[in-house]
Amino acid sequence: MRLLMWRAELDMEVQLCDGKDPLINPVTGLMYDCDEETCPSGSYCHRVPHQPARCCQGGLYVCTFV
Repeated sequence: MRLLMWRAELDMEVQLCDGKDPLINPVTGLMYDCDEETCPSGSYCHRVPHQPARCCQGGLYVCTFV
């Protein structure tokens, strides 16, 4: 059972930031690396195997007041 679950995880393609562009640090002009720095407010750190961790817009706990 464990081997089958592991194999299924390998077959899944995970898209960084759910297919959206990662956030860009306006000071450096580079993508945020949340292994090295804190993501801005209203974003989350997305970790994907074999890729650097990136900050992505949104998240489960983002609230917008109008």
